Amino acid sequence: MKMIPFIVAIGATSFLMSCQERKELQSDAKREITTLDQQAVPLNPTSDDRFTSTDAETAPTSGGLNGAVGSAPVADYSYTAGESWTPLPATQFRNINFSLPEGGEIYLSVAGGGILPNLNRWLKQFGQEALTPTELSQLPKMNILGQEGYLIEARGDFAGMRGGTKPDYALLGSLTEVNGSLITVKLIAPPEVVERERAAFTTFCESLQQR
Repeated sequence: MKMIPFIVAIGATSFLMSCQERKELQSDAKREITTLDQQAVPLNPTSDDRFTSTDAETAPTSGGLNGAVGSAPVADYSYTAGESWTPLPATQFRNINFSLPEGGEIYLSVAGGGILPNLNRWLKQFGQEALTPTELSQLPKMNILGQEGYLIEARGDFAGMRGGTKPDYALLGSLTEVNGSLITVKLIAPPEVVERERAAFTTFCESLQQR
């Protein structure tokens, strides 16, 4: 019984100490604003929004296949571009990148996965049915970098990776496996633009050379 006052006294002291005014710490340190602070962040980002580079200063320059996705950097390539093609900065998934007159784009990517899954993904974006392995073997062929690839065409309402649909668009694309990587070239534009740039597309693909 004689220990109770002593215990109460200790508890009261602890309570009074905990009630003392706490000092608020402040810092004058400042962080430099970067380009990431200026980028809009969508509420429901797609895989393109999350993984596609938008920083032109750090992206590879157009005209070469640098920093291929999922692999070590590969050598630069030379090519012959169409006269009306406007060069754009490369991005994480577009190693060579152009815009086309009257809308549309053409770009080269180094990707992974097989030819048929990638090709069928393209067709799906245009509302087309997937091809079977037999139908794949019957597609026109195109030689790129010494390897035989496939030429694919599609037309329909184009559903892009960033959302939205472009009505009555056309695709002219090639897919070729080179040294374990998939080299893809896509021309996506209104049908009349695709038809006008068909010869330039073929020249571009066939002129690709490793430096």
